[in-house]
Amino acid sequence: MLRNYIAGQWQTPAVDGGCQVCDANTAQPLFQQLSSSEQQLEQALQAAAACHADNAWLQFSPQQRADALNRVADEILQRGQAIAEADAQATGVVISLTTKFVQLCAGAFRQAADLCLNPPAPEPRDGPYGPLAVERLPLGPAAVIAPWNAPAGIAAHKVASALAAACPVLLKPSEWAPMSAQLIVEAAAAAGLPAGMLQLLHGAGDLGAALVADDRVRAVSFTGGLGAGRAVAAACAQGIKPAQLELGGNNPLLVLADADLEAAAAAVVTAMTTLNGQWCRALGRLLVHQDRIEDLLECVRHKLAALRI
Repeated sequence: MLRNYIAGQWQTPAVDGGCQVCDANTAQPLFQQLSSSEQQLEQALQAAAACHADNAWLQFSPQQRADALNRVADEILQRGQAIAEADAQATGVVISLTTKFVQLCAGAFRQAADLCLNPPAPEPRDGPYGPLAVERLPLGPAAVIAPWNAPAGIAAHKVASALAAACPVLLKPSEWAPMSAQLIVEAAAAAGLPAGMLQLLHGAGDLGAALVADDRVRAVSFTGGLGAGRAVAAACAQGIKPAQLELGGNNPLLVLADADLEAAAAAVVTAMTTLNGQWCRALGRLLVHQDRIEDLLECVRHKLAALRI
């Protein structure tokens, strides 16, 4: 069941999303998409802004913040099977791989805990009127928009990084793979983060656009497609707010005349098939010395034939 997490309370998204999320392995419907209403978005934005204005997170000592983030990691591991199953169902990625991503999710929060205990030191600078010190302070509420191809891992890394920077987080997962993010937020809620420090809003692109455009959001982290990335960049430019955009890649693999063909073929197959090929490091171009093309392709075909679908 889809639930928003707003101002420390769970609630049902108020708008019918109009589509079913189906099991990518069987095509059987899993649940109905739901989206947050304008009122729910406003409630979440107010809670995030208030949390930042009150310095709710920074009122905890660095050790207390680190302990809380380590508890999130522990709670994620307790929900590990459910997180792995949610992503395997929604994306079709084999569960042995989505299970590994659970470890990465927990690791992201442990890294964030370490940053709380070992923050970057103020940087001394020479100024025209005397010495200066550059300090890294939280900008304010951060919008985190996660994609469908590696839902849990990407959401966890973005959220943990923003929390390490003491920025209240508004998380919008993909409407096509939202459940693992919801489980991660459940883990954070169980760990006792301050209300408003991490909130979850379900919805589609229109919700993401409204979130990014709001002046109370001071930073945006987005992973997704090129068209949506352009829209996020334009909205952030309008508000002069920093944006981190990860829009995939076009990764080449070069195979030279003296290459080990077994190793090269293994790299090709791994790059083509990891996450069903639905990842930022997927193989985009294969550049091969002309004397090795046929041998390499034959080796690749042999390895592909041996894969279990």
